[in-house]
Amino acid sequence: MDFATLAQQIVLALAPLSPLLGGVSAGIGASIVNKLGEDIYNQSKEQGKQLYQTVKVRVEEEKAIDNGKASKALQNFIEDPVDYGDIFRKKLESLLQADPAFAGALERMLQQNTALRQLILLEENAIARGNKQSNTLGIGDQRMEIGKWATAENNEQNISKSS
Repeated sequence: MDFATLAQQIVLALAPLSPLLGGVSAGIGASIVNKLGEDIYNQSKEQGKQLYQTVKVRVEEEKAIDNGKASKALQNFIEDPVDYGDIFRKKLESLLQADPAFAGALERMLQQNTALRQLILLEENAIARGNKQSNTLGIGDQRMEIGKWATAENNEQNISKSS
C-alpha cells in the first residue's frame, strides 16, 4: 500500500467537504444541493462525514503520543484546506504508516464513496458522443449504462493518479 498516495487521496476527498464539516464558507453546503441530485448529495455528504469521523477518532487517539499535533493539523485543515492541506497530509501519512489497519479501513471507505463515482446513464433512444470523464484521484468508479436502442460513441473514461 502506498501511504503517501492514500494520504493525498484522503486530503483530496475531505477538502471539498470542509464547508460541511465546519470549515470556511460553511453556509455554501446547502446551495450545492441545487446542483446535485439530493439523494446523491446526501449520501456523499454522509460518507464524507464518516470518513472525517474515522480520521478524527484516530487522530484523537494519537494525542497522548504526539501532544495533539495531528489533531491540530486536522482542525486547521478543516478550517483552511488550501493552507493546511500539506501539513495535514504529512501527519496523516505518518499515522497510516504506523497503523496499516487504519489505512486499510480508509482505503475501503474511499472505494465505496459515491462522490468518487462517475456515471453516464443512457435511457431508451439516448445518444452520448464525445464525452470525457477524468478522475485524477486514482480511485473510484466510472461506468456507462446503455439502455434499449441507446447509442454511445467516442466516449472516454479515465482513472489515473495525478503526479
